[in-house]
Formats: sequence, C-alpha cells, structure tokens
Amino acid sequence: MDNWRPYLNIAGALLSIVSFLTDPNPDCVIDVSPEISRLYKDDYDRYEATVREWTRKYAMGDYSSIFDEEQLLDALYSVGNAADEWILKYWKGETKEINGTLCKLMVCIVKDSDDSPCGKTYVISDELIKNAIIHLINCHNITKPKTFKKQQVLEPNKHPEDKQEKLWKLFTDWIIDDSQSINAITNPRFNQFIYNLDPAFVMPCQETINSIVYESYNSSFLQLQQFIKNNATSISLAVDIWTVKNSQGYLGITCSFLDKKFELHEITLDIAYIKYPYTSEYILDAFEDILSRWKIRDLIFTITTTNRSNIKKAILDMENVNWLGCTSHTLQLIIEKSIKPAEVLIARAKYYADCLKQNEFLEEDNEKINSAELLQTVMNFPTQWDFENLAKKDLIKSEKIRLTQDEEKLIQELKSILDPFSEIIELLKGNCTYSLISPLLLEIKNKFYSEDVNTVEINFEDEGQEAKDSNKNNYRIQINEPVDCTGLIDKIKLNLSVAIDHYWKDLLDPNLILFSILDPRIKRLSFISTSKRYEVENLLHEKYKEMKSVTETKTNHINENEQKQKRTNSILASLKKSSSTIRAVEVSEYLHLEEIDLDSNPFTWWKERKEKFPILYHFAIKYLSVYATSTINEKLFSDINNSIYKNNSELFKYLIFLKQNNKNLESINNNV
Repeated sequence: MDNWRPYLNIAGALLSIVSFLTDPNPDCVIDVSPEISRLYKDDYDRYEATVREWTRKYAMGDYSSIFDEEQLLDALYSVGNAADEWILKYWKGETKEINGTLCKLMVCIVKDSDDSPCGKTYVISDELIKNAIIHLINCHNITKPKTFKKQQVLEPNKHPEDKQEKLWKLFTDWIIDDSQSINAITNPRFNQFIYNLDPAFVMPCQETINSIVYESYNSSFLQLQQFIKNNATSISLAVDIWTVKNSQGYLGITCSFLDKKFELHEITLDIAYIKYPYTSEYILDAFEDILSRWKIRDLIFTITTTNRSNIKKAILDMENVNWLGCTSHTLQLIIEKSIKPAEVLIARAKYYADCLKQNEFLEEDNEKINSAELLQTVMNFPTQWDFENLAKKDLIKSEKIRLTQDEEKLIQELKSILDPFSEIIELLKGNCTYSLISPLLLEIKNKFYSEDVNTVEINFEDEGQEAKDSNKNNYRIQINEPVDCTGLIDKIKLNLSVAIDHYWKDLLDPNLILFSILDPRIKRLSFISTSKRYEVENLLHEKYKEMKSVTETKTNHINENEQKQKRTNSILASLKKSSSTIRAVEVSEYLHLEEIDLDSNPFTWWKERKEKFPILYHFAIKYLSVYATSTINEKLFSDINNSIYKNNSELFKYLIFLKQNNKNLESINNNV
C-alpha cells in the first residue's frame, strides 16, 4: 500500500480509484500501482473490495486500517443493540485481510498495568457483542457502568451517617458470609425484628448493598492479587464447569499454592460465565482472560479438571501447563463403567433396602443380611441412575423383589471389591494433594490387572453426553425379576481392569511419580519397581539442576564471587568445597533419609528443613500443592445455586467470590 502514498491527495486518489473500477483489466494501471495490479490480477472481486475500502479511508484522510467510531457503532447495531453501546470506549475498529477476505475487527484498547493496550481481537459477527462483553468482564473486570445513588438518612433519631455506613457494611458481610438473600431487606417481619433490636438503624436499600458488594469485590481482588504476587512461586489450579439453575454455564477456578513458609493457601479466582456451546475454544478464551487479569499465567504449573473432553482439550492446548484428571471424577467413571452388568441387581437391592428403611419393616432373617450395610459402599458411589426415584412405600412390591441368596452373596463380593475405592474417596474428601494418590491408584491397578483386557469393549465416550443419555433411561430399569448372577462378578472385575487401564495409562510416568518422591512419607517409592525408582530419582536430579539456576539468589552469586576472589591464591582454598558440590549432595542426602509416618505432616517436615535443602525446598513447594481432584469447586457451585436468583444475575459471582475468599482476608471491608 506504500505505492499509494503519492496519491493521498483526495482528488488524485479518487480519480485513480475510479479508473481502477471502470477498467476490467487491472493490468492497465500498472504504471500507477504495479504491486496492487499483480496481486489482484486474477481476483477482481477481491481487488474491487479492497480498492473501495481504501478509497473510503483515504477520502477520510485516514491512512491506517482503522474505521471510525460511527462505522463501528453501525456494525455493532447490526449484530447487537443500543444497550451495548457502552463497550465502544474499550474497543477500536480495524480492517484486516483474513484468508483473502477483508474483515472488520474489534480490537481491545484497555491498557494493562504496563500501560500497553490489551490487543484482544474479535471479528464482527453475530457473536461479537457477547464475546466482547465476556472479555471485558473476565480479563479486565469491566462491566456496564453502574451509578449508585447514595442512600440518604433523613429520618430523625437515627444513627449518624458514618455509623450507618459502618452498620450497612457489617450487615452486607452477614449476607455474604451466610449466603443470605438480599431480598431479606424487604421482608416486613425481618425489618420489624431489626427495628426492635435497634430503632436508630436504617435498613440499607438494594442499591446500597450492591454498591458495597462491588466496592468490596474490587478491594478484595486487589488484596488477593498482591498476596499471590508476594507469596506464590508456583500455582496449581482446580477448574470445573457447571450449569447452574439459571441454565447458564460457569467456569469455577480455584488456585492453591504453598508460600515460602510452606503454608498452603487456597483462593477462589473466579466464577466466570461461559457461553453455550461449551467448546474448548470458548473455555480456553475465557480461561486465558482470567489468568491475564490475575497476572499469574507464568506461575501456572498444573491444572486439575474432570475428564470432560472440552475442558481437557482446552487445558492441553495451553503451553507450559500440565493437565491432571480429577481423581475423584475418574474413580466415579471407573465404577460406573464397571458395575454396568450389575445395574439391575443394584437397582433391586437399593429399592428393597429403601422399602425396609422407609417402612421400618425388618424381619429377623434380614438382620443377618443387613442390606443397608452391604449396599453402603456400592450406593455411596455416584452413578448415572437415580435409584432414589425407584423407592416407594410399597410393601407388596418389596416382597416381590426380595433378594435371592445368590444376589445377596454377589452384593457382599461387590462390597469387598469396592472397599479400596471407598477408602480413596474418603481420603479425597480432605482435598488431599497428588503425592499420595499415585501409589494408591497403582495399588488398585495392580490388584485388578487382567491379561484379558482386550476381550472387553466399553464405551468411553465423553461422559457429559453419556450422563444425558443415562438420565433419559433412569426409569426403564426392570427390577421385578431376580438377576442371574452366574459369572457376573467376573465380568465386573474384568470391566474394572479395562476401565482402570483406560483412564490410568500413565501412572508409572516418572513425571507423575515425582509428586510422590518429594513427599517424605513415601519417598522410598516402595510401590514401584527398583528400575522405575532409579528412573524417577534420575529425573529428580535433572529437575534439580534446572531448579538450581532459578532459585539461587543474586545475593548468593555476589557472596560466592567475593569468596572466590579472596581465596583464589590461598592455600586454604583447597579446603573449601565448591557450592555446586554441596548442592549436588542435596538430592542424595534427601533420598537417604528415613521416611516419616503416614500420619505426619509433610508440609511441617519441609518447613523445618528449609535451610538443609534450599533447592529441593522450592521444588517441593511446586509439587506438593497440586490438587488431586477438582471437587473443591463443588462447594463453590453449591453456593452459586443457593445465591443466584432472577434479580442478581451479575451480582452473585461477586457474592460468591467474597464468601469463598473471606478466610484469606482480614476483612472484606477495609473500613469496618
């Protein structure tokens, strides 16, 4: 386009362009702009579109690729509405050729902390408005401007304004911490109760509470952002997607890290809206925006998610990040796949146990069976079948489906099989980190290993769709007839072997065993072969060398250089071991130490040995804070369902954020 520079005079440019458009052969203007004519020689439509676009720009005196705000507004109106006009101040229009077509783009001009523009780009389309708004929220915490009118206290005999404001903030803290509905302020009986407690108190209005929540969120976000910056050297995330009761999808993100004192911290980063369909591209786009806003992208080490294909692909598409499947979710999938052959039996047993429980009908011979106890392990595993809906107070039918001796025996065997899984699930309820999980999973995998795994076919499609299909068939299970138990337990065992092999292919990967070798409770790695242990130890040595260059401080370098200069010509220098020699011994010394008890706290152990193992200490900080599950977000989404309602579709995420992070803040409101 530089060849157009001599023709920037409006009249000259227009005359030249007119000749371009009226001549069917672009080569005739080769003396004016040879590059343009050659480029568009065989594509006149493209040529004409380009020329018209540049004519418009040059006629306007605009020699860049920017189109003006009025045109951008017109483009927005074509895909949005006037209510979205507020986003214009954060975007500029731009024209760019994409795959041979001139496209109108929107480019985010919000400046980051380093005063450089964001630069996020979207093609103007039907999805533009939603994309642009989601980006502003997730990446810059910018929402549609809100003007809060200050609540006036005009009634006599009321608290002064400063005390009222303090009480309003405390009242808002109670709403947040107890997940109370803001609608409580309009409840007549609640107002009467508060008035009797303190007649001088004025109930805050909805607008006042909203303003306090937004102000508290902004203040808390900055505090937490600074806290992470000051204390985190490596961060692990637990990420999950849920569709809440307003039928919208949200991305829950919780981070964990060990600080320099080896104290574990958990911070809820966001509850971010994800537009439907929940493709990996949409998930990754929102996720990267959130990490950018928190300024922690370079600190992310590992991300734990469920096995859903969309979210897994989104994480795997990220650079320099490790993906781990949620252990709890994987166990659930394995159980679901494995006990499929016993689906009818479990439904019969659950129905019968519920009938006995609900009707307090328990005969003497049933006390020996103790059906509820036998089924406890099996039924505590989440499955895709809603057996609760099968239970009714129907004594006649409960007699018809009384379990046979073969069925009772099989349930006893099934309980024994599932006990190890139950033990792990109980352990995971404490949000344990990944270091203990590998040996437990390997133990289970070895226990159920079978050489006949290739003889069984199991559908391992994405469980999201499977769950929908299973829910449709919840009520089609026929439970009236006894189940033929012949060979059933062998089928279940074989299914377990196949499912475990499918989901846990890489348990012996040295990169995964590293989590365990840094745990002083199990660092001897007695759960793997000697050759594998050596492989993991060698990997630790390699990682150690890499970590050494990162963790050595400038002060150490200066001191080492000074000592080296002073001792170079001294006979005493031969008695001084080099620091590299000392550090090389660090890994070996750690590996030769005895393991500590399983009940001991590995964090405390490392904290007390920070000086002894200065490099490995930082390495342990990185690995021992990794989540084994993403179920920590279940409480998050439970709070969402309790807090979201029709009139607070924007406010609820701030309420949840403040509640979840209250433990990390001295006060939600600094002024209280």
